[in-house]
Amino acid sequence: MFSAFAARFVLATRALCLGAMVVFAGAQVVVAEESPGFHLCNKTPDVINVALGRYKDGTFVSNGWWVIAPEQCADLINRALSARFLYVLATDPFGQVILDGATPICVKPEYFEIRGDSECLTRGYLQGNSREIDTGTADGFTLSVYPDGAVTDEM
Repeated sequence: MFSAFAARFVLATRALCLGAMVVFAGAQVVVAEESPGFHLCNKTPDVINVALGRYKDGTFVSNGWWVIAPEQCADLINRALSARFLYVLATDPFGQVILDGATPICVKPEYFEIRGDSECLTRGYLQGNSREIDTGTADGFTLSVYPDGAVTDEM
């Protein structure tokens, strides 16, 4: 689904990399409770672009892109978590999906904050499918992503 805008996405990604918003990764996911907020650690050898979705005041809101360098972590939310479920979509610098799932999320090639998760295309956005992350009742949550394709959740 993302290959249609890969060229524009690559240009946007290069600009973000130069601006260095360091952030995400992979395929095997390891989760651990930590300091308040939502933290993503890239345990892959590649730069990853990350979009995050969550419910805020009853409305689904998606944000992106965080660019996370290999072996780096980023704080995507820097306060105690108020939503049990978070939704993550990650791509490589060429727009190929690295981490996705079944929950629709609206995105754009450049930085975005989008309210709503339906009718993405008719509203002028692209649609991706994000992975649901259950943070339980934790105030803080760390998601580490590895390149081997397996998914492991640890609290």
